[in-house]
Amino acid sequence: MNLAEYQKRYGIKRIDFSKVVRTELGEQYGTDRAICPYCEAEFEYEAEDIDEILGGMVMQCPQCERNFYIEGEITVDTTCKPMEDAVLDNRRYIESEYDHNDKCEAKGMEWPEKQIGMLEWETYAKWARPLFENMEKDEENE
Repeated sequence: MNLAEYQKRYGIKRIDFSKVVRTELGEQYGTDRAICPYCEAEFEYEAEDIDEILGGMVMQCPQCERNFYIEGEITVDTTCKPMEDAVLDNRRYIESEYDHNDKCEAKGMEWPEKQIGMLEWETYAKWARPLFENMEKDEENE
């Protein structure tokens, strides 16, 4: 299957950076807890999440249900920032992943019948899907 078929099969949409606006919200810093950058709710995370937090992951606030990006350091101090800001901060990286996949497509790469482990899916799952879910919540709240 080609890239367009792969994207359609798994519901993958790419980020249109012209529609992402940086928030005026500040980053929240917590030790042994996460603080939602949207509603400032504080909560503890599960111990099994620590390895993923160290590499950076998306977390959903149990109070306002918004997605945010959380990163940890070995001390497990966390930096939680709105998804919009995380996407814009990582724009070059995301765009390079899109560019890589487009080049693979142009060279005739066949996209497999799986999503896990595929760069297009991983980029969507880590960056685009949480951003789009937040945009949907914004529309619901208007």
